[in-house]
Amino acid sequence: MQVSEGMGSELISTPNDSLGKENFGEGVDGMRVEYRPRVGARLVEKELEELADGGADWLVDCAPIREPSFYRGQRSKPGLYWMASMGGHVSYESKFERDFLKRADFDGDVVQVLPQPIRLRFQRNEAPFRHTPDFLLRRADATLELVDVKGAHARQKPIVRTAFTLTERACHMFGWAFTVFTEPDPVEQANIAWLSGYRSRLNQVLDVHAPALLAFAETDTFTAEQLAEGLATAEGVPFAVACAAVWRAVWKHVLHVGDLRRPLEMNTVLEPADVDCSHSPLENGAAR
Repeated sequence: MQVSEGMGSELISTPNDSLGKENFGEGVDGMRVEYRPRVGARLVEKELEELADGGADWLVDCAPIREPSFYRGQRSKPGLYWMASMGGHVSYESKFERDFLKRADFDGDVVQVLPQPIRLRFQRNEAPFRHTPDFLLRRADATLELVDVKGAHARQKPIVRTAFTLTERACHMFGWAFTVFTEPDPVEQANIAWLSGYRSRLNQVLDVHAPALLAFAETDTFTAEQLAEGLATAEGVPFAVACAAVWRAVWKHVLHVGDLRRPLEMNTVLEPADVDCSHSPLENGAAR
């Protein structure tokens, strides 16, 4: 994901790593995968190698293995998060998972997120063991990334480490990346949460100002306030609208923040990002 170093997310493996079960030792033989082919369908269970050899077509219409449960007094906080990058809701089972979804939505490269996509079944010390990763991401270049969301302390438990090791091996067989998301930098997470307020479709009307903002930013170094003032003067819009357009442009990666680990303020310096604003920002039904 396109975030700063030290974000609390570790890319364990990538699709470009060497594939083949001979590289992983024990754990791959006999591993099985459960998935739900479509909404309302029964779970299907197949051998890992059978699915890995057949491409990713079986994922096209997949539905989550399970849905979040809601009951009085529960400690976790499940819910639905509306992702602008998808134009729809994605379920999560904890506030920690919701934090990850906000970051995935801000990433700019994620086009689809499937929660609880598969369940892996394998042997551990001759006993059956299963693990359900939290999310499967599909990126703009069609690559897939399996994600587990787990706190740093919980990651040290032997059973969790075993699950992640075997999940990594399964991802190698599929040709997917595998990422473990842990506690993010709190300031960075707060900044992304605040910027996510500009993801709504209601804010798409602000995208018309993106080319002008990018043109201003390319001429010199400006703060958010200076860019808003310049936009308000040049296009005759209220300063409040210009400010909203600036932060919307940051959400859209038209403008770039050098260090998201520092609180966003009106004196934050913004730089032009490497984007093409020559086309209409509302083309192709874009929800972001």
